[in-house]
Amino acid sequence: MARLNHETPFYRMEGGIPDMSHLKVFGCAAYVFLPSEIRKDKLSPKSKLMTYLGIEQGLKAHRFMRSSNRLFYAPKALFDEEYFPWCKTQSQRCTTRLNKPINEQLRHQEIDNTAPPTTLLANPWDNLDGYRPNPPIPPRPSQPAPRPPTIPQKPARQAGIPTPPLQ
Repeated sequence: MARLNHETPFYRMEGGIPDMSHLKVFGCAAYVFLPSEIRKDKLSPKSKLMTYLGIEQGLKAHRFMRSSNRLFYAPKALFDEEYFPWCKTQSQRCTTRLNKPINEQLRHQEIDNTAPPTTLLANPWDNLDGYRPNPPIPPRPSQPAPRPPTIPQKPARQAGIPTPPLQ
């Protein structure tokens, strides 16, 4: 290393630091995209939570482990590098919003034990900065709308039975 002035061989050859954005944390959670051939029907989920095991040699895919301890290979996944499904000491998450930092996700779980219970929010979605699962339901009308008058229909003809003339 002294001959290289404490620089890595890659830095000496390429003139910069290597790109390691494709590397993921071993054992982290990943929401793996399931292709349509694997899904049962079109209403079944399109992704499943699995554990990341690395990059598969010879394939352009990652290696994952299902909850049933079977291996699964897929090129597409959404990684959550702060959650480890097989870790027994880690607390369960309340949400899967991966685009927010973990401290903002856990903010609504923290409860001040010194405050009286009447000051707690009744709706847990109130403190998520405008995120609501569904729009509010509009109020129902007090009276049902009047039905239009019905027009009398001619009696239907049955096969073989003559219909009486209309007067």
